[in-house]
Amino acid sequence: MTTPRDFLLEALSPGNPPLPFEKFMEAALYHPDFGYYSTEIQNVGKHGDFSTSATLSHILGEAIAKWLKTIPPLPIIEIGAGNGALAKTILQHHSAEYHIVETSKPLKNLQQKRLNNTCQWHDSINSALQATNGAAHLLSNELVDAFPCQVLEYNGQKWQEIALELHNGNLRETTLPFSTNHPLPETPQTEQRIELHQSYHNWLQSWAPHWKQGHSLTIDYGDTLASLYYRRPQGTLRAYFQHQRLTGPKIYHHMGQQDLTADVNFTHLQLWSQQLGWKTSPLQTQQDFILQHTNPNPEDPATQFLLHPNGAGQAFKVLICKR
Repeated sequence: MTTPRDFLLEALSPGNPPLPFEKFMEAALYHPDFGYYSTEIQNVGKHGDFSTSATLSHILGEAIAKWLKTIPPLPIIEIGAGNGALAKTILQHHSAEYHIVETSKPLKNLQQKRLNNTCQWHDSINSALQATNGAAHLLSNELVDAFPCQVLEYNGQKWQEIALELHNGNLRETTLPFSTNHPLPETPQTEQRIELHQSYHNWLQSWAPHWKQGHSLTIDYGDTLASLYYRRPQGTLRAYFQHQRLTGPKIYHHMGQQDLTADVNFTHLQLWSQQLGWKTSPLQTQQDFILQHTNPNPEDPATQFLLHPNGAGQAFKVLICKR
């Protein structure tokens, strides 16, 4: 069985080029032998590795269920369903054919235990779209941030891509040339770092031709490009290990044993969706979306957390697209 050390020694052996950070992150999260989502994650929620809005309160699921009732009825495809909490709440408030796309075996087991036979499971979105003849509403909650990202740094003249190499037996960062057509900060400071979810863009392009009809709803933490990196010279990349937030060089210390994540650049998501011919609605905050579709109990602590204007209520954004 391959270990993280084996992977790094092979990838960074003499004669091989430096390893782009995106490839490191991909292996750390999804390698079949040691990837965090493949082997390590135990649960999502109060007693799990981390919590999501859907595991903290049922109010997000209720809001999505009521939003679904405002658009034409179609099968639902949830992509990356965590422990199944969101699907369970939606199905309690909205009757629909429900499909789940899940690549993590531990999470799929949790979902099937929670949801029994109320859903159909798929290993890829193309499989789910085939089952619905290309007509479906697509849901994702905290999916984009789990995609491997490129890390870029501005050297005062141009953007460069962060990569890894071995130096005297130790892992260290280096840089590679980089160019892109995607919008980047126009007046960055020297050593400013940002993240680019190019792998998510590639994934969108891989299945977009098979999606013929429906709406997509994407919820994640992030912001528009103009605001995302304000007072964040080191970018947004971080790791979570045993409920501790790690940044800087510490993100390399527990490969395969920790979650790695970065905030979502919704300017890119809007642009990529429009380039695919989808109609995008104005970006909303999670707070605005929930209040638009529900009347939550203001005294409930979990609801207060999800709606807090200085916390999750503003940090999470909602992007709706129509095909």
